[in-house]
Amino acid sequence: MNDTDKKREKAKYDVDYAKKNIKRVPLDMQKDDYDKLQAAASAAGEKVNTYIKRAIFERMEREQTQAGGGFGISWALQKRSRGLLSRK
Repeated sequence: MNDTDKKREKAKYDVDYAKKNIKRVPLDMQKDDYDKLQAAASAAGEKVNTYIKRAIFERMEREQTQAGGGFGISWALQKRSRGLLSRK
């Protein structure tokens, strides 16, 4: 198998993986708000996507604690998701 075939196989694997395991969540916001978000993410040393995901998980964790249960987000899921946060 040559390099081109390996690249095609890897690309196919990546697409199949994404179809099975990734859910895109579109987010519309005002440009001014996005600029603020981008600045906050940069100040935290994170990409915007990472910053948003971390904010979501932190809020879910807070609300779960306040509700005494709630969404069923497990520590394992949070750890896995935080690992995914570092991907582009």
